[in-house]
Amino acid sequence: MAKVDIDNLRMRDVESHYTRYANSKLCNVLWTKALAKRLHAAGVTVNCVHPGLVKTNIFQRLGNVSRAIWLMLIGLFFKSPVEGAQTCIHLCVAPELENATGDYYSECKKQCLSNRADDDEFAEAVWRETLKIISD
Repeated sequence: MAKVDIDNLRMRDVESHYTRYANSKLCNVLWTKALAKRLHAAGVTVNCVHPGLVKTNIFQRLGNVSRAIWLMLIGLFFKSPVEGAQTCIHLCVAPELENATGDYYSECKKQCLSNRADDDEFAEAVWRETLKIISD
């Protein structure tokens, strides 16, 4: 669902919250890949983690009806914070992942990336453009 436009990373004209969210998640993966390349020689590993749907207070600002619906769904389908943290913990302590870097994990397993997320040239372009934005 992500539609990252390298010439419009700020997404000022993108109104869809879903597109903004999807773009931010894709950019997280792309930045992870670019950062992993830069830190590899120093022995630092960098990975992305999708914890799953985790029970938090993220919906606290919704209206009463929307919040009630989300709270019901959260109770049925979302993970506890402890369950959501397992992939992060796994990446930190699993000996076989000591040198794993630049990857994306969910449910304690490395996941396949979309073509766009696995594009090293695009990751570098996003890295460079982001640095321009934050240095302005």
